[in-house]
Amino acid sequence: INAEYGEIEGLKANSSQKEEIVVNLNELPSETEERLKQELNLVKKEKDTNQRLLLNLQKNVRDLEVAKNRAETERNTLQKEKQDLLDKNADLKAKLDETARELRKFKRIAENATLELQKAGPRAPSSAPSQPVLVSLDQTLGSNTTSQAKQTEASTSSFYYNDIDPKDLKLLNETLTKIVENKEADMNSEKLLELIKKDSGRRVFTYLLNEKLPCTIELKQSCFESISTFIVHALDTMHISNGADYISAKILLETSYLLSSKSADGKARFISDDIRGHYLWLNLRFWEEYFWDTISKDFRKALKGVNDPEEQQKKQKEFITANLKTFGRSRGNVKRRNKCK
Repeated sequence: INAEYGEIEGLKANSSQKEEIVVNLNELPSETEERLKQELNLVKKEKDTNQRLLLNLQKNVRDLEVAKNRAETERNTLQKEKQDLLDKNADLKAKLDETARELRKFKRIAENATLELQKAGPRAPSSAPSQPVLVSLDQTLGSNTTSQAKQTEASTSSFYYNDIDPKDLKLLNETLTKIVENKEADMNSEKLLELIKKDSGRRVFTYLLNEKLPCTIELKQSCFESISTFIVHALDTMHISNGADYISAKILLETSYLLSSKSADGKARFISDDIRGHYLWLNLRFWEEYFWDTISKDFRKALKGVNDPEEQQKKQKEFITANLKTFGRSRGNVKRRNKCK
């Protein structure tokens, strides 16, 4: 910028000298008048040229000032971003240090506990078991729990409990069997209602219900009302934060489309109609888990053979978006099984 100003001053001085020549033109001899007029014209042209150069130089100076201000602004912005990154790094380092201290603390606790156990030596065998003995569901109900149980991938022999009276389980199994066979039975007896207050009781109930319903069954009104009320009681006692209750709620949602009864106007009424307004279905966590359970197999198939990270991310976004639209439109409308013959 200083160099540009220096050039401007030089042009001004040169222009002033040539103006003095013009002023003294009349004092020169007449024989040189023609020649001087030609030189004067040249001087005027050069003056005009210098004037244009001066304007261009002034414009360049202004542009340089603007560029300088812009560069200064960008430098300040970069410095601020740099300081923000340094502050974030400092926060992360502090959190990492805190985590490392906690890990060292837990490590010392574990080491001290190990030393205490080593000092204590092996424990003497106890004459009585410290925990209730796990009993198989098959052992309680018999090997032929239901005719459909043999066809399932997960055998009832893999289902164990340790806090339920075997008599209550047998009562539950017999009552359910009567209900699905359209025989009179009371699903809402005091013993059965107490049974589903336990996590293991709800698990057994939903498991047996699913086993006994390979297809859609039409019940007479009394049986339908009995099991509908019992299912509502079961839903009332569930907590979705409990993983086992999530599985039980999922089974009840799906089986609710398999039990129906004819209403007074001759239309089919399903258990799903009775439980549709239950507050449990307002839990967003349930639907998140149910959504991932529903699409997990297809999700793995959609990404099979895709190794490029960018392509995987694109496929994931497309797949989840498409399935969210479908799931949102059909939420709760679980596909029904065929009607029993």
